Amino acid sequence: MYSVGMVMQDYNLNELVRLNPLKAAYNLLGKILVINSRPGRIVDIEVYCVLNDPACHSHKYVKEKDIKALEPGELFLYPVHGYWMLNIVVGETRRGLVFIRRVSVGKCFEDYLTGPGIVSKYYAINRELNGVKLGSREEARIVSDNFRLEPGMVKATKRVGLRKDLDARLRFFIPRNIYRRFIQDCKDSTDNVLPRRYNILNSTKE
Repeated sequence: MYSVGMVMQDYNLNELVRLNPLKAAYNLLGKILVINSRPGRIVDIEVYCVLNDPACHSHKYVKEKDIKALEPGELFLYPVHGYWMLNIVVGETRRGLVFIRRVSVGKCFEDYLTGPGIVSKYYAINRELNGVKLGSREEARIVSDNFRLEPGMVKATKRVGLRKDLDARLRFFIPRNIYRRFIQDCKDSTDNVLPRRYNILNSTKE
């Protein structure tokens, strides 16, 4: 949960992104994704397995050869309705994608962005970020703080809006009503203020 006295630090992704896609995805939940110096807590993700995943293969922009050409921890982008969909490549032996559906933003990360298009707009995603490795530059990294997942916080469902899907629950998210219970300490504290370099969120509500 969120504890008073937030400390933000770079998160070592080397081991996490080499896990199988399911484990990597679950461990990314709750982490803070910083792109173009804009931070957002990952609260909603979907897992796509490159091999034997009809949802992954059916998308004209998601090709197995393209993903295999990338390394775990790199960003993979593809366009949908004018927005760049944001994915993190994971898996050393079994390659997969973690699709970022929603992040929460604000002083205490209390405001949910409503979908992947809004996430893309918030982060100002463009094709130049495709293939960029998280942690290789200041404006694309994963940060951790005092937030911890607790039993019952994470819900699992089937992925959203797919014509072809596996018979498995591959969407993991923290429901808004549950998440809000765990940020009250932060909202009530004057100590929990983002470092100045991240304090750009006062005009980013969508």
